[in-house]
Amino acid sequence: MQLESLYKNYYKELLSIKDTLKKYTITDYSSPLLMTCSDDYENSNNRILYIGKETNSWYEGGDKALSTQNPITHILDFYNDFSLGENDNRIFWRFIKQCNKKLSVKRKAFLWTNVNKFGKAHGRGRPDQKVLDLENYKFNILKDEIDIIKPNVIIFLSGKDGYDDEIKRKLGNNTIFKDIPNLQCFSKVINPILPEKTFRIYHPLYLWRKKLFDTYISKLHQLINF
Repeated sequence: MQLESLYKNYYKELLSIKDTLKKYTITDYSSPLLMTCSDDYENSNNRILYIGKETNSWYEGGDKALSTQNPITHILDFYNDFSLGENDNRIFWRFIKQCNKKLSVKRKAFLWTNVNKFGKAHGRGRPDQKVLDLENYKFNILKDEIDIIKPNVIIFLSGKDGYDDEIKRKLGNNTIFKDIPNLQCFSKVINPILPEKTFRIYHPLYLWRKKLFDTYISKLHQLINF
């Protein structure tokens, strides 16, 4: 309920983003990615938050979704129905499932969000820069989400590739990336608002292409050690 209250407190800002983008005739952006917590997560002592880049489409196009009545409720229902990728066999979700298995994490004792709450309405990659600028200015809520859900572990699955800067925009310029030896793009992320066990690694698609799933999951297991 706390997450839902947070999102509803930003309802006017979401509508303002939609109206501003309409003036710029920008329509290729997704609905915002909003989370819901399961009982498994709330009752677990070993809670993980996975943070990716941005969605490759989500629910409906943002302009359409935010024009409906009670859009936040519908978007939250969609997240809940998605069931944390239970029936999704894409590489991203294969990595999370394998990582959870290695860490003995219960099926829904984790959450997922993205560095950028808005993706494209269709296709991969970042949306228009105006969408990201408006998000950072009017809907910069990652810190609030973390404060509410209180994860024990956060794993950024974003790679470097410009996303470290985005993470700093969300969390503050005092965010530090401390490299862990012997593995590329594997850093401890340090910020007072983050749990001690917060890491940033490559996106799972890169790890899969390079056949590095097991290597990075084993290192995460060693460092997290529930």
